Amino acid sequence: WRGRAAAADRPPPPGEAPVAAGHNRVMVGNVDAFAECTRTVSAPGSYQVAPTLTTTAAAIEGMLLVPAGSATIGQADDEATIYAVTTVQHAAFYIDRCEVTCGAYHAYCVATGTPFPEEWGQAGAAYDPAWAELPVYGVRWPQARAFAEHHGKRLPTFTEWQIAARGRDGATFPSGFGESPAAVLATLATIGNRDLPWAVGVRAVGTTLEDTSWCGAMDMLGNVSEWTDTVFVAHLDGVPFPVLPWHVCAGSNWSSPRDPDRLALDGVRLGPTESLCGFRCAKS
Repeated sequence: WRGRAAAADRPPPPGEAPVAAGHNRVMVGNVDAFAECTRTVSAPGSYQVAPTLTTTAAAIEGMLLVPAGSATIGQADDEATIYAVTTVQHAAFYIDRCEVTCGAYHAYCVATGTPFPEEWGQAGAAYDPAWAELPVYGVRWPQARAFAEHHGKRLPTFTEWQIAARGRDGATFPSGFGESPAAVLATLATIGNRDLPWAVGVRAVGTTLEDTSWCGAMDMLGNVSEWTDTVFVAHLDGVPFPVLPWHVCAGSNWSSPRDPDRLALDGVRLGPTESLCGFRCAKS
């Protein structure tokens, strides 16, 4: 990293970071703030980033701390894909308790001039203030990344999302359900209705307890699927390769097919322009 870090809440002078082709996370900071900038590039070289530094204390306010440890992730019937069962060692990380709301995303768009989600109509004219506490929906991956970085955070990796949702032992469902498909099916009517449009099918974030996870993350089964920072990996003749710039959008949503055994990893959305996702933020 070249260039001096600035005081928190002010952008540092633009700096350049030499990176390899692929998915990179560049970190810059000072004694009380650091930014994590994810950049996916097709060729090695030096690329410029100019993040806004938010104090760590401000960035993590209200977030959940997941301590370092080991965890089982993946799903048994997907052994040949990115979703294969594996045990990982992970560093500690923070994750938002709730999904980013429409109100928070609307305020961000107004403050930064960022385009509104297409669902909100031309120049956001269709946005309804009654949506303020609903999870934002229809955000593309670059927009979700930009929101996170603006607030001193980043998107969680797919591994982190799974750990926050399913615990360390690879549970199929958030911990409130145990391992009972019957309990999930009985509760789905209260956390989503796939026959309804988004604004009616979802509910205000953090208002139900049924799909709260072991670490306190809420709405991990219904509401909206969520973008992660993980590039999708495909397989060709058994050899894995990243599919840039596609990223994984994890979890089920209010309109997911009601197969309880698939809900934990259902709703994976791929593609640089996929718009059927919301998100929550994380931080190292």
